[in-house]
Amino acid sequence: MSESGFFNKIYKEIGKMAGDDVARKFWEKYGGLTVSFPKNLYSNEYAKEYIRKNNGKLHPSQMAKILNLTERRVRQIIKELRDEES
Repeated sequence: MSESGFFNKIYKEIGKMAGDDVARKFWEKYGGLTVSFPKNLYSNEYAKEYIRKNNGKLHPSQMAKILNLTERRVRQIIKELRDEES
């Protein structure tokens, strides 16, 4: 059994995903802190630039799926980009 079998829940999950050494490094660096991970992987700036580059090439629903945004939000960003250009 790996050492992570004896870790607390979050460290156990990190150990299963990335290995005991990574879990230990997370504990050493972040132990005692409350950490919240954003739902979106990509920054707003990246999402906006991605939409700018792919508008007209991909359907808004495709971009929404790739960026983990709603199609409505993608359409809002497209409108914002159009407003910036005028």
